Amino acid sequence: MLWSAFLLSAPDVGCERILSPGQYVQLGSPYTVKARFRNYGDTYASFPVYFRIDSAGGHNIYQSSSNVSSLPPGGSVDITFSPNWTPPAFGTYRAYAWTELSGDSYAGDDTALIYIRCYHDAQASDVFWPYDENSVGIPIQPVVKVKNGGSYTEGFQVKLNIYAPGGSLVYSGTTTAPSIMPDSFATIQFPTSWTPSDTGRYSAELITALGQDLYPENDTLREDFLVTYEIIYDQGVVDQFMVPSPDYYNNKMAVRFTPTVSPPLYITAGRIFLNTYESLDYVMVCRSAGSLPDTANPLFITYNLHGDNFIGSWASFSVDPPIYLASAQDIWIVAHWSPQSPDAPGVGCDFDVPVDGRSWYFLSGPGWISYPAGDWMMRLTQAKSVEVSEEKGGLRIFALSPNPCKSTTSVSFLIPEDLTVEARLYSADGRLRETLFSGRLCRGSHTLSFEPSVGPGIYFLRIEAGGMNAARRLVILK
Repeated sequence: MLWSAFLLSAPDVGCERILSPGQYVQLGSPYTVKARFRNYGDTYASFPVYFRIDSAGGHNIYQSSSNVSSLPPGGSVDITFSPNWTPPAFGTYRAYAWTELSGDSYAGDDTALIYIRCYHDAQASDVFWPYDENSVGIPIQPVVKVKNGGSYTEGFQVKLNIYAPGGSLVYSGTTTAPSIMPDSFATIQFPTSWTPSDTGRYSAELITALGQDLYPENDTLREDFLVTYEIIYDQGVVDQFMVPSPDYYNNKMAVRFTPTVSPPLYITAGRIFLNTYESLDYVMVCRSAGSLPDTANPLFITYNLHGDNFIGSWASFSVDPPIYLASAQDIWIVAHWSPQSPDAPGVGCDFDVPVDGRSWYFLSGPGWISYPAGDWMMRLTQAKSVEVSEEKGGLRIFALSPNPCKSTTSVSFLIPEDLTVEARLYSADGRLRETLFSGRLCRGSHTLSFEPSVGPGIYFLRIEAGGMNAARRLVILK
């Protein structure tokens, strides 16, 4: 038996792409009009081709046609249309190139479309520095990001204004963005710096200026940022979580902090950016011993600090009582890992410039090693003064009198119910110096009079009752 097979042809042609003009054009310049057409079918094809350019409003401003003859299956041909096209005005255009073939089996590939830009457009994109959070007293050399959203390769003026919480102008810098290609960004650092002298919510105003800018509404960007007493060296965005070693070698990480307010001052809190629920063995605050942390003489220690998710979060701790610093000196945060968990939690690291060169890690063999590639995400809070006599959970402590004192002084406090009360005296560096009272007291107001047995200096009287605590600063004279 004989079988006959009949193969049906499937004509299919279309515009593969528009070759010219491109996406970016300039006013008054002539451009070749050109497109590539392809035979996607399985037979030779001859067909007309067309090119059209419309304005953004849909008005036709250019139209031309040509013919393709005997294009083989799978073949392509580049057609140049006549005449050339010259953009008549600034704006956006749409260019179409298409085929018309009787019996075309698939119309989805007949037409190619591109959007054409012909305009100037400088855009204010982002303020990198100042960061969202910044330290009082640490110089800021602003860094911003701008974009050339137009069709010309060109530079333009960039200006940054910073306004204080009350609205007064505290910084104004101007620079020039280098020549930027269309649809591209540039990161710009201003040549002048600014040092915030007070805390609060500030506002940064980024302004670009370019002649004949078609979209002035994107020339200005305004972003708020904070200035605080927290000493900050990271940008606030984690790039990688790190540990000193996945194996235990008495693993530690540390950051050296230089207070930015004039002494006397206090260290009141700290925080570390951690991932996982695993806890650090301990975190200490200490002075320097030479150029390294004096871990043998901690000023403060807290245990089992941990984050609250696997993505990463700030784990905060209070330094209670606060550490008093009578003179200018560096202070360290030192994090120590547990032997049972040397590989977790990870500490956040920020690789963005500027890198401050204050991050270190410790392994029992080599000892302390500087880490110059990034900043560990650890922060320390400083304060000019502390008033820690707030009511806490119903416990209230009133003023010491006299204060300063040379001998006997008294303090009154209020407890909300019958509780065991302990009153202790701590030195400014957090060391327990004397227990003044320990016993059970009934609900209500009480007065404790005592004559300190310690030498002259600044101390903190701390009263604890039923898991609540409050403190007062005491100055002793001799």
